[in-house]
Amino acid sequence: MASMREIALGISSVLQHSTTPEPLSIDLWNEPPDEAAALVKALLAECHDAEIAVATIKVPKEVWAVLAPEAERMVRPLSTRVEILPSMDQQIEVWRRPPPQNRDNSGPQT
Repeated sequence: MASMREIALGISSVLQHSTTPEPLSIDLWNEPPDEAAALVKALLAECHDAEIAVATIKVPKEVWAVLAPEAERMVRPLSTRVEILPSMDQQIEVWRRPPPQNRDNSGPQT
């Protein structure tokens, strides 16, 4: 199985194409929260290194619980926000442009 870094590299290459849907939804397939958090961190680092603009990454609350203690220190593209949506489960959303304001955005963010 591919490592989280390899998966993040593949996702970041997809984000470079203008035909990529907005948001890009990534199914976690029952990954434990710590593995999903590792994917988010690796994806943010890959996007930073490749200078790919990402406005927001939305994660399930269980993944946020793992990310929160180090959220401010994560390597990520400038101005990228990490947010949670209480309604999300087993999925991550990657927004290249800021998401519409009418979506449920009641969770913590950095």
